[in-house]
Amino acid sequence: MLDLVHAELQVLPSIAACPAYWRGICAWTQAALLVRAFQTIRVDPEQFTEGMESLHAAEAQIAEMLDLRQSPLSHPAETSRDSIRAEVLGRLLIIQQRQTKEGQSLPGSDVLVEALARQANDAPFLTQMPGPLELDRLPACRIETLSEEYDELKTDLRRRADELTSEIDDPNWLVFLHLARLFAFDDYILERITKLVPSTKLGANDDERRAALSHMGRVSYVALAQRNIALADTLLTHCFQAIGPWTNDHHASALVRIGYIATAASGQEDATKERFAKYLRNLAFLLPQGAPCRALCAELEVLKTFTPISEWHSYAEAEALCLLGC
Repeated sequence: MLDLVHAELQVLPSIAACPAYWRGICAWTQAALLVRAFQTIRVDPEQFTEGMESLHAAEAQIAEMLDLRQSPLSHPAETSRDSIRAEVLGRLLIIQQRQTKEGQSLPGSDVLVEALARQANDAPFLTQMPGPLELDRLPACRIETLSEEYDELKTDLRRRADELTSEIDDPNWLVFLHLARLFAFDDYILERITKLVPSTKLGANDDERRAALSHMGRVSYVALAQRNIALADTLLTHCFQAIGPWTNDHHASALVRIGYIATAASGQEDATKERFAKYLRNLAFLLPQGAPCRALCAELEVLKTFTPISEWHSYAEAEALCLLGC
């Protein structure tokens, strides 16, 4: 429900031009009102979710990608059930701590403590992740400046960085992907991740290639949250190496989306636009003719609806090249 409301607000003329955080606030508020209104109606959750997803406009997906330039801590998983539950628990914990300082007690504290313990065991630090009003910030804590009580965490992360491999199913990736929005990693960890990207296997069939591109998309969110241009550039370079005669329209769309995320890592609006335009131009040059070029053309058409006419020239070369390939 939240994703659908947010998608609608992304393209609503009266609010589309507002800052990303403001649309986020409106989406959460409207979604909460709708959920309350639907409380007396019984629906099949899976069928309802599929119906919601089918209503998402392509324009809204592009708008969400463009919002990453303003909200580096945004992530697709932030609206998952687990993340929303953790957000609620985290807010309740803040209220409890504030009342404790004032000598008051929060009703049901025992239940909250138990829920927080389960959450910490299932997904450590999820309750401390940035909330919907904090996505425009950068990770709150630097790993190397954490107090002594976090020495075990720092040792564990260093060990995991040493053990990390380029295999996309390496479970150590999940730890760094999870914590990238909360902690600013040290140079050692970021350099280790960056070094492994070029070794990522691109796969020998369609399923393996999609899995590899999906993994690279997740790693690009690390580059974005950490504001690490070296990692972003390495990812984009490896994206070009993933292109070949086997590249289809789904791969092309995935490559465009990785470009949206990784080029936003600089945090500078003008530099981001220039880097993204250059990436699209190179992508259009390398994509095989046919469906991949048509997919890129479709992405460009939607992108132009969110771009002032005075800036359309930035995409002219990419558009011309993919039209030749159609």
